[in-house]
Amino acid sequence: MNFLITNLCTRLNKGDAGIVLGIIDSLHREFKNPHISVSTFTPKIDRELYKKYNVTVVRNLIGSPRYNDPFKKTKNILLWGIMLLMIYTKLWAVLHLYNITKKILFLNEKDTNIVNEYINADVIISCGGGFLLGGFGSVIHMLNILSGIILHKPVVIYSQSIGPFYYKPLEKFVRYLLNRTTLIFVREEISKKYLQSIGVTKEIYISPDAAFNLPITNSDNISSIFTKYNLTNKKLVGVTVRNWSFPGYKNKKQKLKNYIFSVSRLIDYLISVYNFHIIFIPQVILTKEVMTENIDRLSDDREVAKIVYQNIKNKDKVDIIIEDLSPGEIKKLIGTTEIFIGTRMHSNIFALSMNVPTLAIEYLPKTRGIMRMLDLEKYVCDINNISFDELKEKVNMLLTNQDRIRLLLQQKMEKITLDARTPAKEIKKIINKNITRVNKKSKYFL
Repeated sequence: MNFLITNLCTRLNKGDAGIVLGIIDSLHREFKNPHISVSTFTPKIDRELYKKYNVTVVRNLIGSPRYNDPFKKTKNILLWGIMLLMIYTKLWAVLHLYNITKKILFLNEKDTNIVNEYINADVIISCGGGFLLGGFGSVIHMLNILSGIILHKPVVIYSQSIGPFYYKPLEKFVRYLLNRTTLIFVREEISKKYLQSIGVTKEIYISPDAAFNLPITNSDNISSIFTKYNLTNKKLVGVTVRNWSFPGYKNKKQKLKNYIFSVSRLIDYLISVYNFHIIFIPQVILTKEVMTENIDRLSDDREVAKIVYQNIKNKDKVDIIIEDLSPGEIKKLIGTTEIFIGTRMHSNIFALSMNVPTLAIEYLPKTRGIMRMLDLEKYVCDINNISFDELKEKVNMLLTNQDRIRLLLQQKMEKITLDARTPAKEIKKIINKNITRVNKKSKYFL
């Protein structure tokens, strides 16, 4: 079986990479020697991660305004829109002509290779994550889904968070697309209700985030991290922070300043009262290969951690991990912490799947939805209205109940990981039905 996993961003986002590795693990459990391809915005630097799983890596069908030509050479949003329209108009024609002629026309060799992955796929999987939401930046991801529909391929929405959108035309477009997919899996009730409210009539199933299935392998070794940062025999608290634009608010800079101030005060509190050692674990990083004028340096979590670090008094008990760790290494490192305080949602998933009591800072509804699934919603703080007092209250509650929470996670995690494999199981059912249908037709014509 040939599978194409699309809508990836980059392995530099460890949460996105964790999702993909979780999907790959689930597909291997259901299918014998599947051929898996992934399309990503940064194929050159992603191949190193995925080659150990025998996965083919190609560039995303259209590219990204952040990472890929011709978009990355301009900041003009109108020009982006024009370029995107021209590129997809050509692609739309190519895909429709292929349906008629069974030949790929008007493309260079590089783009032909990308389209071939779509054509050869038995199933196209729109990978898990939270990219179908907000403004017109989500259109690139929608067009990847539309391309599979044009080619009459089974398209599976694999455990995503979807919405809300800022504009009605986007709601109508995503409704049109989703009603023409084969399977829709969302990762929390909030997304399901939203899709139903905008008129998606296709059956919507709930399945936990695929990153709950991220495997830890023998190559995920963190001993060098413990040695370099002298972490052995220390009571560790893991933290992820991120830059956030506070959409819908006018006082964005003040909101960000309040978030940084609240987290830094909480860290000083944890050090002075509980004698914890704090490690900032970057979930999204940037490298020289991907830096363009369209990318804010604060997209790198290490840069945001430095700002928080400047506001901390007890700096000698704080480390910022700077290494480019694999998703499995990050998950393993988080598993060594006493408690975890995460803004990046997938860092929270890594922590929860390692049975680590977690305080989640919510920047989108998906965070609350996943914590609610585990009966841990009371350990969520809204980033828009965050305060040190609230963080202190909830972290004290987390520490008081940490043994009970660990036991709760141990009890729930087996079912969560099994449920996270449900989309792969359903894909297998669809394929088996199609094979049965073809065999019946063959007998009839014989």
